Amino acid sequence: MRLRVSRVHSDDEIPTENSGTTFAYAAIIMSQSKSEAMEVCPTDVARAPVELAWEHFTNPSLLGWVDAKLVDAPARPVAVGDRLLFKADFGLRVTWSILAIEPHRQVELDIGLPFGMANRQTTVFSRIDAHSCRITFS
Repeated sequence: MRLRVSRVHSDDEIPTENSGTTFAYAAIIMSQSKSEAMEVCPTDVARAPVELAWEHFTNPSLLGWVDAKLVDAPARPVAVGDRLLFKADFGLRVTWSILAIEPHRQVELDIGLPFGMANRQTTVFSRIDAHSCRITFS
């Protein structure tokens, strides 16, 4: 049995104090099988053109928003096959391996997390207008 919940809020319904953007969850999927699974696809609206949001996600020199120190990355925007290494608290390591890129639209990556955990993530950038875009992590 699977349960799917979809809900997205507009900016005027749930404004945040700091960013003025709205956090929304696009989908939650839970399975009641022997191995419980949960999938969450957070979505946010950025008050920035899609090109600027894209640059802040794909240019290693602009990854200061990541809550870990970038240790190794190419000195250019990422490309398929690149691997980025981050060092988090307590010396824990996180890696991003770039699997696919569709410029200004989506990035698919394998994220290596501590303790052998992994996440295959597709980040989608959707233009709303000239001054804002929607970013979805799935």
